Amino acid sequence: MNNQLVRPTAQLASRAWNNLNGLFAVYKPSGMPVKYVRETIQTSLIEDLNKLEQRPQKQLVKVVQDVARLEDTPNALMAVQVPSFADHPLVRGPLFSRIKVAVVSVGVDTKMSGVMVLSVKDGSKKIESYLGARMPKVYTVKGRFGIATDSHDAEGKIWQKTSFKHVTCEKFDRVISNLERKHQKVLFSNAGVDLESQEAYELAVRGLLRPFGEDLPPLILNIRCIHFEPPDFELEIECIHETAQYLRKIVHDLAQDMKTSAVATLVRRTQDGPLTLDEALLRKQWSLPYIDEGLRTCRPLLKKKMFSVRRKVEGILEETR
Repeated sequence: MNNQLVRPTAQLASRAWNNLNGLFAVYKPSGMPVKYVRETIQTSLIEDLNKLEQRPQKQLVKVVQDVARLEDTPNALMAVQVPSFADHPLVRGPLFSRIKVAVVSVGVDTKMSGVMVLSVKDGSKKIESYLGARMPKVYTVKGRFGIATDSHDAEGKIWQKTSFKHVTCEKFDRVISNLERKHQKVLFSNAGVDLESQEAYELAVRGLLRPFGEDLPPLILNIRCIHFEPPDFELEIECIHETAQYLRKIVHDLAQDMKTSAVATLVRRTQDGPLTLDEALLRKQWSLPYIDEGLRTCRPLLKKKMFSVRRKVEGILEETR
């Protein structure tokens, strides 16, 4: 998202209201509850809408005495237009008092940070299609060897301390590769195609293999270590159907496989489907002008990704049949 100042243009509030439809992304800071993010954006949008130029106050027709004709016609009357006090802002209150904002991203919790997708107004009708596309999310997960906690993160109660001097980068990579292979087997078994078929091969090669069905387990598509300097390390994980807490447990489990312990010190979502950190609005940008721009930026990205993936999958299945 362009960080240059976006200045609100003079426009009718009704026009701005009509434009507020669709999905957009924000950057959720660590420690901020998901509910607080949604409520903050709702409040900000309502306040900004009510600050815009609103529709003209309704007029009423009132019959009054025609002062200009009093001398000639004492009973002369005339019709004039006067403002309707019933439509005055001090009487009816703010024009906008409610707006529907919903959280689209799943698996987000208070402790994690990063990209979070929300919908505004009729954008909620697209949530099912967005989630149904099962688009992968990408995370940066930082960890630290040597301790284990009851919550699998650095804030939990420590219940184990271990040595990690025997852990090498090569050993870490082997354990990571084993985990990735296990999840790939589960992905193939839930992909709805014959594992021995040409269509399964084509989908896998092009990165279009997706799981189907209900109650699917979390699946890791790709995982790699991008920084290793014990006791600290950093992973990049691409996954589907995960939660932030599940990724913290992955850190714990990887360490257990290497006969040591570890906790997650950071879980940050860097991509949710086609939306990345570039499209995510920072906390200072949670206002009408930036959200309006965010909606316009995200619309073509979502349309291209969601529909192009579907067309590619259908095309491959058609070719291989």
